[in-house]
Amino acid sequence: MSIFFIIGKWALITLFAIFILLIIIINTKIRIKIDGFNKDSINIKNNSKARLYMQVVIFNKLKIFSKKLDREKMKKSLKDTDVIKDRVNIMGIGISKINLESVKINLEIGTEDIFITTYLIPIISSIISTILVWKKCTNSDYVVSPMYNKNAYRIAFECIISMKLVHIIHIIYILVKGEMKNGGATSNRRTYDYSYE
Repeated sequence: MSIFFIIGKWALITLFAIFILLIIIINTKIRIKIDGFNKDSINIKNNSKARLYMQVVIFNKLKIFSKKLDREKMKKSLKDTDVIKDRVNIMGIGISKINLESVKINLEIGTEDIFITTYLIPIISSIISTILVWKKCTNSDYVVSPMYNKNAYRIAFECIISMKLVHIIHIIYILVKGEMKNGGATSNRRTYDYSYE
């Protein structure tokens, strides 16, 4: 058996493995499920914080990982990073790539002015509907109801959002590339500054 045949065989196996890996990455997405969120300005006892779950799904069917997320740790991580403050364009890319798989909203809202409440309900409904159409969410259920003669609101909210793994990798790549570029620029400025002293 010639060495070229062996090299060619392993090259084909490697290319096939890379191809399979790319197919899996392209068809893998990270799904975040949010449920249990209730906010009531009248009866505070009804209030409950949202529960967050992260799932890794392949081919929209096979769930290979699921974990409940710690909200407090997530808040701390967001406070400790400057990504949101300094990378607004990255956040824009992320929002545009997010898929809204399902939404369930039950909202009651009102003011002491009947006319304001009457106009407020269709405006909020239109905003919600526009977002759902923009995100092409076909599995949605939302109700917006008026509460007259009182400044109050009640809201119950559940949703499932997802993003393809390939988009997440792209965003991470842009972030890392930006960090390296900014680091290099800072280093050059310091070199030039000290060269004139």
